[in-house]
Amino acid sequence: MKYFFAIALLTVLGISATFGENKSIPGDWLLTKVENANGPQEVYTPFTFQKNGDFVVMGMKMGTWKNDKKSKVISIVSEQFREISGENRILKFDNDFMVLENKGAKIYFQRMDKVKIESENKNSGLMGAWKLSSEKPDVERIIKFTPPDNFSYVEKEPGMETSGSGTWVYDQKKNSLLLIARIEGLAKKYSLSDKSEKSFTMKSEKAVIKAVNVPAASKVERLSFNKDDFYSADGSFKYDDDNKLSPQWLDAHEMMQYLINVHHLTYQYRLLNEATGVFITKNLVSDVMADEANQSISIDYVFSGRDKKSVPEDEQFTSNKINPEQNYNKLFPEKELNFRVAGQETITVPAGTFHCTVIEALGDFDEYRKLWMINDKPGVYAKIIADKPGDFGSYSVYELQEIK
Repeated sequence: MKYFFAIALLTVLGISATFGENKSIPGDWLLTKVENANGPQEVYTPFTFQKNGDFVVMGMKMGTWKNDKKSKVISIVSEQFREISGENRILKFDNDFMVLENKGAKIYFQRMDKVKIESENKNSGLMGAWKLSSEKPDVERIIKFTPPDNFSYVEKEPGMETSGSGTWVYDQKKNSLLLIARIEGLAKKYSLSDKSEKSFTMKSEKAVIKAVNVPAASKVERLSFNKDDFYSADGSFKYDDDNKLSPQWLDAHEMMQYLINVHHLTYQYRLLNEATGVFITKNLVSDVMADEANQSISIDYVFSGRDKKSVPEDEQFTSNKINPEQNYNKLFPEKELNFRVAGQETITVPAGTFHCTVIEALGDFDEYRKLWMINDKPGVYAKIIADKPGDFGSYSVYELQEIK
């Protein structure tokens, strides 16, 4: 998993509302553009010129500065930012903008006004989570705007997740959106169009991105049991639930006879992104093969959030296989798990309404699972919740879409 740390511009740098009324240089600025022999380049990097003469970027001192008012030159000493180190001639300076010239390059700054930013962000209509379009069909991107000026971002593709956060600024007059963060390909200025409560379009010089509103996760059924519930004081397992399972699931030959006529199971997979508070959703297809002649059953195990289509090309997808005569797993196609029967329940999922045996189980790496086994369809789960609590945990739901 790749993490990109937030610039957190407005929080870290502590922008003062009085800067909007002050025409002096000290304060917080955003470097927006550099023009040199190679042409213009958008930058969007925060800078602070402190009154004590320190030159600060993202809360860290990067050098010193001094303003010579008579010659209209700002002298900057910085090893990290050599493009503006040295004498910077002031070409333009007013309450909102500053343009410097250094060794023939023009450097453009925009003053940051916290009061204005908070007000325009609040009334922008952009608060909440949005799904962003992608050129890659197997990539999901979610961005969430929160007040006053923070955003979080997650991008998922097979085998990899990228997440990060940053600062956003909406300009009502220009109907534009500025994203400030160290997230490759995302941090830049966009013009907005077709804006409504449900969608809008972001346009930059190199990209057109469609954003569609994503409702916050309305129901998250966190699992309340834990390992201590399954073991006695002496460490022995407390449950032996074979006799409480559906007879069809306990009889491997019954499972074989049912699955002979099943070829595919489709599940809707929903992964909760804690940062944005919304579910990232995709469908997973599990191939089923019951070979009565060779007494073997194969079901793709998709309850790890991947199917054959979503596995990277250099990785082999492995199906769960059993020989009912030799190695039958009572929860197949789930893996071998320590479990207990929690009861019977009739539930409705997109594929229909089913009477199920409810299982509570201990998964790998401190994960807990709740399973709904369809009683008269051995080998088919109506629903599974996988919950791993903690700072590096996860929460996901699988619901049966189709039996084919």
